[in-house]
Amino acid sequence: MFKNSVKRGSLFLLSILSMFYILGCSGAKQVQSEYLNEGFKFSGGVSDWGKSLHYIEGEGISFGFKNDNDNLYLCLVSSDIKKMMKILNGGMKISLDPGNSTNKIFIQYPQKVDFEVMRANRLQGEENGIGNDMQERISNLISDQHEYSILDNNEKYLSTYQLNDENGFKVKMEYSNYQLVYQLKIPLNRNNKSQFFLNTAGSSKINVEFFTEKIEMPAMKNNMKESSGEDEMGGGQRGKGNRGNRGSHSPGNGERNSKMDNSPLKYSFEVTLGK
Repeated sequence: MFKNSVKRGSLFLLSILSMFYILGCSGAKQVQSEYLNEGFKFSGGVSDWGKSLHYIEGEGISFGFKNDNDNLYLCLVSSDIKKMMKILNGGMKISLDPGNSTNKIFIQYPQKVDFEVMRANRLQGEENGIGNDMQERISNLISDQHEYSILDNNEKYLSTYQLNDENGFKVKMEYSNYQLVYQLKIPLNRNNKSQFFLNTAGSSKINVEFFTEKIEMPAMKNNMKESSGEDEMGGGQRGKGNRGNRGSHSPGNGERNSKMDNSPLKYSFEVTLGK
């Protein structure tokens, strides 16, 4: 009986410890923002961030945080091609919550790319001979992004700006040395340039979350129908020439899409502002 009691007690303790371990792993990563005496300029890409970058072990992605008295600066760096394509094709939002949900805001950049546009861009790239040139493909995806949006705490759009608008916010994204470098500047105080800002209300901690949306693929049935050459009226006839052969001997878009990893990304941090 004593042995059974000890066994039950050990199992109970183990379950409690496991619960705390799971909660700890699933929570936001706590990081310290580097304080700057002067403003920060997005000039030298990743080299400007140095030791401020926090590498996520085994993920091929890093995040950096800096701040001065007036602004918060964020950086995302990734060498993982799959993550780059999720960000560039699926779009990304960054939520910033100073602890009061009414002051929470979202920044959306890059914007989500429509799947048909995504596919057309890929096919055009292949026709232009850049299908296998990943650097050029990524650079083209970045150059197609011309605006970013600010959303309120309910993810309703407040305003959309062009990248070069002077409004207190600033976003910059580039691809160099096989890395995607994403940088963002957010005003912490009201100023004469920006209608919106992150109202910290005296809080020294900000919850920051980077996340992408799941890339929605057209229904597999419709894609397979298109690849097989079936007409729009459902006649079931194969297209003539190369199209028919392609549908007969090559995997259809539906098959390719079913193998794609379209799961979203999500990284959370509790950032303590530097002073």
